[in-house]
Amino acid sequence: MLKFLFGDSDILLIAADGNLYSWNGQRLRKVGGSGYVISVAEHADQIYEGNISGGINRFTKLRNPYIGQTIRDTPRVSSLCSHNGFLYDATNDDDAKIHEIRETFHGRLIASRQRYIWALESHDNNLYDGGDEGIYESLTNKKISERKCVRLCSHEGILYGSNYGVIYKIFTGDKVTIRSNTDAICTLCSHNNRLLDADGLGSVWDTLTNVKILDSRLFEKVTTYRTKTVGITAMISTNTRFLK
Repeated sequence: MLKFLFGDSDILLIAADGNLYSWNGQRLRKVGGSGYVISVAEHADQIYEGNISGGINRFTKLRNPYIGQTIRDTPRVSSLCSHNGFLYDATNDDDAKIHEIRETFHGRLIASRQRYIWALESHDNNLYDGGDEGIYESLTNKKISERKCVRLCSHEGILYGSNYGVIYKIFTGDKVTIRSNTDAICTLCSHNNRLLDADGLGSVWDTLTNVKILDSRLFEKVTTYRTKTVGITAMISTNTRFLK
């Protein structure tokens, strides 16, 4: 069953196949991106993107609001997160053995890990990172779980995580749902009072009710780029006006 959610108050901004798309509950629209986008965040009323080839860009409201301004040159940016007035990024370079979390604008090192960092999330006044080593409180370096985690999401007071096809509650370990394509990363997002996940095939689901709200075939109508599957790597909920 496919359920269209009309009149959403916020926009769902989706990073897919290197570009950015907006979804207002009715219409999917390509809004830009460098072609290399894998992470996205909203901070201080601005949208920021992290690129698979490295670098963090900011979108502006100049003549073309989707032309990015480079904030910092970095390795691959797996995640961006706004937390307590600061923007943070997780970057990885396997060859250089770099797996770091930094404050984005000044490049201040917050934490480093021995293995890949996949996710950052702000939850209950703490910044968390998830990756191949497990889950940490980023600012204290306190390890809270040994379980590998590729995505994190704070939703209605609960911190959720995903390890490819499995979505679960971080602090209890309770499984919430399992997507059929277990080799794909399930991207998570709290949006308009719903927990959403992307199943790795390009469809977006209301996680807790298991209802599909966005079918991957809609992407074919707004882009000339064709693949067998749509790779959704990040989603955020935003009320930024120039996306509406």
